[in-house]
Amino acid sequence: MTDDRKRLTASEERLVALADERAFKVLRSPTVKYLELEHAGQGQVGYVGRETPQGTISVLVSPETDLGRLTSIPGLTIPDKFRFGAAMIKFPKGMNKGKEESHDGYRIVCADITAYCRLLERLVSEECGPV
Repeated sequence: MTDDRKRLTASEERLVALADERAFKVLRSPTVKYLELEHAGQGQVGYVGRETPQGTISVLVSPETDLGRLTSIPGLTIPDKFRFGAAMIKFPKGMNKGKEESHDGYRIVCADITAYCRLLERLVSEECGPV
């Protein structure tokens, strides 16, 4: 049986198409919470959050990302704390509130499609550092 919650919405398909234009490919089947994207040439991984309010775009980036390099992008809300999620398997693990480590990353909220595209472009630029 197919889980309809994993089927991409039209807006998610648009985000995937925009990522594809920037050489990011969907790595594996979507989960209920995330779409996993990887840059074809550089290997950077990001997760597009699927459980966000309508009209909101969130991208989870590695905890090793230099967030300071992203602050100059207009339209991004950059957190100061990690977000934990078991499905972000390409990211390192850290200790959350429980007894076991869980994968973690920074959840960056993009104000619009333009901010999303700029974020993807910056993630693979040489000046961003490890992602």
